[in-house]
Amino acid sequence: MNLTAEGLGPLNWRSWLNFYRTTFTGVAAQPAGVTVTSSGGGSASYIFPGPETVSIQIVTYDAAAQTLMVAATSDKQPDVNLTAEGFGPLNWRSWLNFYRTTFTGVAAQPADVTVTSSGGGSDNWNLEGTTTTVGSSTTISITTTTSTTSTTLFGG
Repeated sequence: MNLTAEGLGPLNWRSWLNFYRTTFTGVAAQPAGVTVTSSGGGSASYIFPGPETVSIQIVTYDAAAQTLMVAATSDKQPDVNLTAEGFGPLNWRSWLNFYRTTFTGVAAQPADVTVTSSGGGSDNWNLEGTTTTVGSSTTISITTTTSTTSTTLFGG
């Protein structure tokens, strides 16, 4: 009996494993799915899961405290790890149903924050605006390219 992955080539029998298997090289991009046909007349298909969606919920920067708080979600949560690039991992908050970490020692407001996932997804939050200090309060005006167009945050 012979098995063939359509569009990729034949599978090889691995007697010591008791199944067919082949690693195909030169595949430029993951296909949507794979169909394997048998010389005996049967076939089976596997559809790969879609890409992961990561969404940054909020980013706040406190200039006086030199902290950056990042909160994000993933449609694969809590089974993935999220990381704010250049800052560190986001902690899963099961009781809140999202990831969040406050990073300390952030001397300046970053131009943007990118959150990447171990599942392959990512999102970017562009911080376009200014930070001003009035008395003991810091006002941060943020314009973002994610789901909202502008947000004003107040911190102390």
